[in-house]
Amino acid sequence: MSDLDLAAAIRMDLGRDYQCEPFDGRVRVVTPFLYADDGDNIDVFVEDHGDHFILTDYGETMSRFRMVRNVTKREREVARDICAAHHVGFENGCVVKQVDNLAQITVFVKRVAKAEESISKVATGVYS
Repeated sequence: MSDLDLAAAIRMDLGRDYQCEPFDGRVRVVTPFLYADDGDNIDVFVEDHGDHFILTDYGETMSRFRMVRNVTKREREVARDICAAHHVGFENGCVVKQVDNLAQITVFVKRVAKAEESISKVATGVYS
């Protein structure tokens, strides 16, 4: 599937609160969820690998966390726990989820974004 076709399919499923655009060989989904530190919209990137899709933040959430303060081992564990609660993974500082079909993208874009939002709230002390 081309990046344009994938972006259009995701946009149709997610609705107008989300922006989807081809971005350097993948699709960037701008979500209505916000980072707690500056109110920027949270992005989720979707990579098409033929037989599956990878959804990820490419480490943006933890990068922002590190800009607020040094991240402790315990805070990385909390980030991992937050991701697990949203049924997504936390690998090498990235929020990530592999899905097998297009229908799962809609559900997990929202879950990846919610995990990012929750981690950013911990980073800024909105809740801990």
